Amino acid sequence: MTAGAVLKYPRQFFLHIGSDKAGSTALQAHLAANRELLLQHGIYVPLIGRAAGLGHHGLFFQNFTLENAHNLVAEIDTQPAGDSVLMSWEGIHVLNEEILSRFASMFPRCNFHIIFYIREQAELIQTGFLQQIKSHERCAAELFNTIDTQPATRNFYETAKKFERHFPGCQLDITLYDRDEFPRKNIVYHFFSILSENLNLDDIAIFDSEINPSLGIEEVRILASIEEHYPEINAPVNAWKRYRLVELLLVGRGVHDSRHSSYFLSEAQVEECRKYFLRSNTALTDEYGVSEKLIEANKPVWNGEAQQSALGCPITQAKEAELLRFASVNYMNLALCKRYDIPMAALLDKGWSRDSARDQWWAGSQCILRGAINLECFTPPKRYLRFALAGEYGEDIHELSTVLINGKVQGEYNLTACAFLLPLERVTYPYIIELDIRHYAAKSGAGLSATGMPRYYNLQRFQCTAVIQPDPPGRPPFAKKGPKRSPGSVPVQQ
Repeated sequence: MTAGAVLKYPRQFFLHIGSDKAGSTALQAHLAANRELLLQHGIYVPLIGRAAGLGHHGLFFQNFTLENAHNLVAEIDTQPAGDSVLMSWEGIHVLNEEILSRFASMFPRCNFHIIFYIREQAELIQTGFLQQIKSHERCAAELFNTIDTQPATRNFYETAKKFERHFPGCQLDITLYDRDEFPRKNIVYHFFSILSENLNLDDIAIFDSEINPSLGIEEVRILASIEEHYPEINAPVNAWKRYRLVELLLVGRGVHDSRHSSYFLSEAQVEECRKYFLRSNTALTDEYGVSEKLIEANKPVWNGEAQQSALGCPITQAKEAELLRFASVNYMNLALCKRYDIPMAALLDKGWSRDSARDQWWAGSQCILRGAINLECFTPPKRYLRFALAGEYGEDIHELSTVLINGKVQGEYNLTACAFLLPLERVTYPYIIELDIRHYAAKSGAGLSATGMPRYYNLQRFQCTAVIQPDPPGRPPFAKKGPKRSPGSVPVQQ
């Protein structure tokens, strides 16, 4: 490491190291949303290496290269000498000794404060495995293979000692992830209170929704079946398709209110896991003051006989079939999302028919657009979702339609060209938006073609964006009026 890559000023350096499935994504989202608030309290969150505006995954992804080191130091050195620095990525706790040594050598005069949230291993191994399937680090079929219940990376006592070796004299906070023990039952408040005792918790911008919903066993079973019949879904070129398919399965769960299970180990496997980590967990409670709930481990985090038998019962099979139907019906809608840059996982659902001769999509007297909103839309200072629609009405159809959003009347609009807003606080987990649009015929028999196909309204343009404030007077629904385009060849449910 060259001298030029060593930080010039001594600082307090907060390093949030994980673990995975212990609130890390929520913390990183709130760090991004509250970056200005943290700056007011002298805490700087570097921009380099932040993945999708969240954690600093990109900085360490290539084993923390010399170039990354120089860029990080250069960015931090632009800040006042007294500022603290905060970095976060849940993968830091599994970095090898060489990378940690390289990182520590850059900051020889910093006072390190290591923040580490952990979960009981038997539960974490299962939820972490499901997360790896969700993020495509593993194939879904691997769930049904032998699972390692004694991974070395889950020995958190050894992790603590590793960081003490490389950051001598550091302050090491190890906390059991337990919502009941956090202020207001929220890890974000607990984390921010560690950063500064002068920070008013009421000033923190908090998301009301779950940041990183997990796959359940039901969705994984569906993915495994799809992988078996369509192995090309796991090809790198189809990564975006698989990502969207997972998103659709999560949307389908919310639409159909399907409960899900996160546990797949047997009771015997769970007990074996707990017995293996008992000694190291006891050392954590003795030396680092971690809650004794870690070694009590009373939570039944296994797939009991009743649950195992339920996986094959008609009710569960029916739920899985409905989830698969929802995903498959909307799967090709992804082409529409990509074409129009719409931040929704699914679009046309019920009440649509395709005029193949003209390559147009027509709605009947009632039609539904449904989907899930991307998390980026919730980043402050954004306050609204802005929906813009354009199209043409059929012959003898009133040019005024009623729009309902998630069952509540939004208003009446002329959908030839219109825009309307939805406050973001009305969008809660699982971020599902359902636009229910009602059209009205001026006379009996109107709105049908000679073949009986509904022709109430032809959707030509649709846009959904997150905005800070309402439109100024006179702003058109679409900023640039391009050529009219139909949604194209998208299969929809009739």
